[in-house]
Amino acid sequence: MKTYTLNEHNHHADKAGATRQTGSVVRSVLCGLALFMSVARPPACSAQGIFQNLDFESPDASALTNLFVPFADAFPGWSGYIGTSTNPVSVAGYNFVSGGSALVTLISLTATPPTPQSVIEGNYTATIAAGLAGPTGVLTSASIAQVGTVPISAQSLRFLASGGTYLSVTFNGTNIPFIEVGTGPNYHEFAGDVTALEGFTGELRFTTVAAPIEPVTILDSIQFSSLAVPEPTPAALMICAAALAFWRIRAALSAPNRAGDSGRESPPQGLRE
Repeated sequence: MKTYTLNEHNHHADKAGATRQTGSVVRSVLCGLALFMSVARPPACSAQGIFQNLDFESPDASALTNLFVPFADAFPGWSGYIGTSTNPVSVAGYNFVSGGSALVTLISLTATPPTPQSVIEGNYTATIAAGLAGPTGVLTSASIAQVGTVPISAQSLRFLASGGTYLSVTFNGTNIPFIEVGTGPNYHEFAGDVTALEGFTGELRFTTVAAPIEPVTILDSIQFSSLAVPEPTPAALMICAAALAFWRIRAALSAPNRAGDSGRESPPQGLRE
């Protein structure tokens, strides 16, 4: 049996204690790091289902170099559709508003005047133009859509738009009626009731419906709000109905005059479906 002097015994005891203390410190650091990681990095599933880029301020600016750019670079998180096609389009227009062709474009403050005057908020705004498409030039709708989950606290869906007379908003194919709740220098603020959709996951879609006047919707700043939609007054309902009737009559009367409209940007022939 090996024996130790008092000094040797103290030396080994100190060494063993230091080893135990070092191991304890390492374990504490590892536990602390694990706790930090659990707080700093939430489970990946917690990020799923969240609607994104609702203000259109997140394009890949480095890819926006031509009149026509990859749709995913101009509208991250969104898909674009022409007509009833279930296949998303691959390109979007950049820095112009379509003048006759069914097309989705992104405009910015750097566009050639007067296009920047149509930017509603921030640096970028979406435009959704219904118009001609296909080899026969059929009047066709245009839309943008993405899949996400409606927040539990949401009472209304709100957005800013101009030219929204022919705009349709749907969730999983179900119409979301909306009313005007405010105005701005170049837009109207709209709100639709989504209380019945809280917590549901589905496709949110904004569509400019086809019409002879080839309507364009300028769209920006979409958000889910905890504010309820105010009840429309009878007078407001009458005004809205009268305005809708006026625009539909005007569209029917002006249809022949738009056939020869020219001088506005259209997508290359190969992009028409």
